[in-house]
Amino acid sequence: MRALRVAAAALVTALLGATPALAGTPYPQNYICPLGGEEFTLESTMSYSTWGQRPDGKPFGSWITPFPLPQCPSNRLIMFDDFTQAELTALERLIADPAYLQIVNAQPLYYAAFWLAERLQRPVEQRANLLMQAVWQSEVPSDARETMLRRFAIFVDAELADDTSAAALGIRAFGANAYRELGEFETAQARLLAVRALLADGANKAIDAETREGVTDYLDRLEPVIARRDTALEPLDFVPEERAISQCVIYRARLTEWERDFCNAPQRAARVNEEMQTFKGGQQGLDPR
Repeated sequence: MRALRVAAAALVTALLGATPALAGTPYPQNYICPLGGEEFTLESTMSYSTWGQRPDGKPFGSWITPFPLPQCPSNRLIMFDDFTQAELTALERLIADPAYLQIVNAQPLYYAAFWLAERLQRPVEQRANLLMQAVWQSEVPSDARETMLRRFAIFVDAELADDTSAAALGIRAFGANAYRELGEFETAQARLLAVRALLADGANKAIDAETREGVTDYLDRLEPVIARRDTALEPLDFVPEERAISQCVIYRARLTEWERDFCNAPQRAARVNEEMQTFKGGQQGLDPR
C-alpha cells in the first residue's frame, strides 16, 4: 500500500536527514476497496521534500504529514497496507465492531489503523509507525495529544524495550521524546541514555552506520531540551533555524526567558529583527502553543 510506504519513508527520513528539494506534486490516486469493491480516489503526491523535523519525528516538508490514509467511503475500512485473504476475513468482523466505529469517528485515523493492525498482529515496527503518526495527527497541545503521547510511550516500553534492532532504536528515541512532552523528564532521560548505550555498543552489527549517525544526532539535539525541562512541541534549538526564527517573531509576546535569550543571541538577533519588521500583527502562529 503506497500510502503507508510513503509514510514509513517519511518516518525514516525524520531520523536520517532531509530529502532532495522537490515540491509536492498532487495527483488523484485511484483505489478499490478490498471489501466490497467500492472505487474511490484520494489526492496523493508523486514527489515531496522534507527539511528537518520536530522532536516527535514529524518532518517539515512540502506535503501533508502524516500522509492521508485511504479509507473506503462506505464500510470505513482503512487501507493502511495490502491485506491477505485471511486478514480480509478478519477485517470484515473488525470494521463492524462498535469499538472500531467509535474509534474511527472520534480518534485520529492513524490510531484507528493502529487498532486494526494490533488485532491483525502486524509487525511491531509497523504498529509503532502507525501509533506515532497518530501522535502527529493530535497536533494541538491538549488532553487528546497527551493521551496519544502516553499511548505511544507505553507501547514502546511494552513492545520494544528489549529490541536492539536499528528500526527499534529510532522508535525508542521518539519514545524518550514522548515522555519529555509529558513532562516526565527523568523517565525521558533514562530512555534516552538506554538508546545511547546501545548505539555505543560496537558489537551490535544490526545497527548500520547511517542509522547510528542519524539516531545519535537526534539524541544530541534532544538531550539539552530534556535537561532544561522543556515540553515544547517545537523547541527552538531543535527545529531548523528558519523555523526557529519564525517562532521567535510570531510568539514574541509569549516566549519563555530561555527562548528570549535564544532569539536575542548575537548570531540570530539581526535576522529576528529583520523578520519582525516584515511581520504583520494579528496573524496566527505556525502551531498552537
